[in-house]
Amino acid sequence: MLDVKRQQRVGTKSRSGRSIPTPMQSWRHLIPAWWYPPMSTKKKPSPATRVIRFVYPNKQPGLLVTDELEAAIKACRGKVERISRDVEPKLDIEFDLEKEFDQCFYGISTVGKANSHADVLRVTQIFENPYFFSPEGAANSNDIMQGKLGDCWFLSVQAIASTTQGLIEKF
Repeated sequence: MLDVKRQQRVGTKSRSGRSIPTPMQSWRHLIPAWWYPPMSTKKKPSPATRVIRFVYPNKQPGLLVTDELEAAIKACRGKVERISRDVEPKLDIEFDLEKEFDQCFYGISTVGKANSHADVLRVTQIFENPYFFSPEGAANSNDIMQGKLGDCWFLSVQAIASTTQGLIEKF
């Protein structure tokens, strides 16, 4: 019943003299005036007479391949090799897996100790020659596997970067 009365009043003036908005006009009061042109504009927009084209600037190929970059990569690799050669396995005093194995795995409680078998080894104890990428030396998206850490965003970036040949190996 109200809809019928509303349809009869659409386009007519209210008691105050203001026109009642049509259903298509009713949302315009929510938008600021500077955003939408006024309703009284009868002028049609002029047709486009020319096409504006954006010219992309030419990029220098191989901009990152400079002598300074090669020297920085060489210095960084030297530091990493020196650190990896001199480093000892990290031991945490509060979480020592070698001396307090049961407390690290099961905590203070003794529930579940008898029924579960757990062990921990360092990577060098499992593999003779560990590597980050496949033995061929090229990074591949198949080298990346997700665990339960919630780091899927980081792993997806690595997978995408590994699809470009030589990108990961270079840096």
